[in-house]
Amino acid sequence: MEYGYEVSKPSLLCLINDSRQSQTVCKNDFLTSDFVYYIVDDSPNTILGKMLNPPVYPVYIIFEKDSIVSVVCHEEMRKKVENSTGKLLKNELLNFGNNNRNYINYLNALLRLSMYLEKQDMNYTMELNYLDSLVRKQNKFYGKYLLAQLYKDLDVKNADEMYSDLWVNSTKNDMEEYPEEFIDIMKCKDHLVLVNKEDILFDYTEYDFGIISPNKEVTCNFSFTNNSSNKFIIHNVITTCGCTVPVWNRKPIAPNTRDSISVKFKSNYTGVNHKTIIIEGNCKQKIELKIRASICN
Repeated sequence: MEYGYEVSKPSLLCLINDSRQSQTVCKNDFLTSDFVYYIVDDSPNTILGKMLNPPVYPVYIIFEKDSIVSVVCHEEMRKKVENSTGKLLKNELLNFGNNNRNYINYLNALLRLSMYLEKQDMNYTMELNYLDSLVRKQNKFYGKYLLAQLYKDLDVKNADEMYSDLWVNSTKNDMEEYPEEFIDIMKCKDHLVLVNKEDILFDYTEYDFGIISPNKEVTCNFSFTNNSSNKFIIHNVITTCGCTVPVWNRKPIAPNTRDSISVKFKSNYTGVNHKTIIIEGNCKQKIELKIRASICN
């Protein structure tokens, strides 16, 4: 990830999440003459994609040497390309980041963190306090994750506190958008190892509520035993619709102990309802539970 290094011109990276988008990106003679132009495919799985986590692709990043100076969404880039040319377009793109300097500084802090993690022989202690301050002010999941990774071999206590904060305060969207990082957090937080699906023994994995009235709330409990020799932690329970609401213990479940997942169900759709509940945790495979209800007036 050394775009912009040792080049005489600034670099322009176009991040896409589908190779078919390469046909629709903003690219003309002015951009390719004034910038070293790159198209980065499969961007959500790259460091830059995870740093930005944009709601829509394509998105454009402008580098000068080893620093990000601007981030431009596709619609804004399209307008600028249509209305400006040559030196004016170049200057507008290079200065666009001035409108949100704090965010640009934060992105550059993440670049530095990722570089230090990649090249572990580099001396980063001189600017660590500065990077720490920028990341904590933004309070975003991926920034805090990278910072915790850096502290892991430098300040174990600080790293443990950050992993615990990420575990407790992460949102459902964080878990869905950064699944690999979240599993890593679980392992680091409690020094977890993965357990086998067969060792998480449920009393039953399917429950039938029978016949119920529309909009009546019913609850069932899926009890289980952790028969493994390791802690079991559930980091997320996914349901197929909003009519099914799970409640679970987010603390580590010790070996050879019992716990349960409570599932509330309420719907106004008549007929037979089938719902699936997916359990995600430090298990090698996902665990699925099922509920059924016949709703009649």
